[in-house]
Amino acid sequence: MMNFAFSILRAAEAAAIAAADCVGSGDKMQADFAATTAMRKVLNEIDNFGAKIVIGEGKKDGAPGLFEGETVGNSPSILWDIAVDPLDGTTQAAKGGPGAMSVIAVGAHNHLYATENFYMKKLAYGPRLAKMMIDAWGETKRLSVNRELGDMLYYLQPHFLGQRMTVCVLDRPRHATAIEAFHKHGLRVKLIQDCDVSAAIATALPDSGIDLYYGIGGAPEGVIASAAMKCLGGHFEGMLVDNKSHDDIDGKILKINDLANGDVIFCACGVTDGHLLQGVKPGNKTHSVLMYSGLSRTYWIDAHD
Repeated sequence: MMNFAFSILRAAEAAAIAAADCVGSGDKMQADFAATTAMRKVLNEIDNFGAKIVIGEGKKDGAPGLFEGETVGNSPSILWDIAVDPLDGTTQAAKGGPGAMSVIAVGAHNHLYATENFYMKKLAYGPRLAKMMIDAWGETKRLSVNRELGDMLYYLQPHFLGQRMTVCVLDRPRHATAIEAFHKHGLRVKLIQDCDVSAAIATALPDSGIDLYYGIGGAPEGVIASAAMKCLGGHFEGMLVDNKSHDDIDGKILKINDLANGDVIFCACGVTDGHLLQGVKPGNKTHSVLMYSGLSRTYWIDAHD
């Protein structure tokens, strides 16, 4: 799998560079089209690589996306699955806002979760918080996406040695009740407008200042984030919710190995500056991250033409 890892990263870089030309344009469709076209071109040029897009953004956004069922690469044999968002944070990019990036996850064929559902309730946290749970509760209890989190987080708070735990949540009306509960229990809440893939990843990075990510967001981003969290040794759970009411569909908890089974690659390239990655700079300078679950290393890459 690592044989083509840097080719996959190059596809994310190409998408980010193309989208950067549209930053601040006010036209998110133009930015998405530029990113998608550039990414597709590079993916189709990878030697001895054949993959199917199993989950993407195009249908939900009405965008010119890499659609579910589309094949890429120049090999007729489909050996790989791709979950992709050529431009995560289209609105942020169009407005010149922070945190937009291009993201791709790759796994063996039939190993990445596929769904036509648009939305997923998500919970992510890193190894540090997982260790605190063991210290507090032993092996008997864990935070879960289908539980009331406010009370449980309150009882974990003493393990933070005087520092208040920070929960990251998408700033949407549907999260008002959860946000109220977090505040009630003395937790810090960091609200974000978009780009919840990077928010989930941040929970597994020691200096991010984010301890936990929770809330309802895009299902494609959930699959992509689960691949990254698998590479980082973090925890991720999801539950599919109704596209309109956001009620749970079947109550089934999707864990990391349900969403990203086996070894996976995750890579991302910044379009605009964010807390995870820097955006594209003059001279096509890029800042990217590359992870592989088969290695205990994360590669942070600065590149230029």
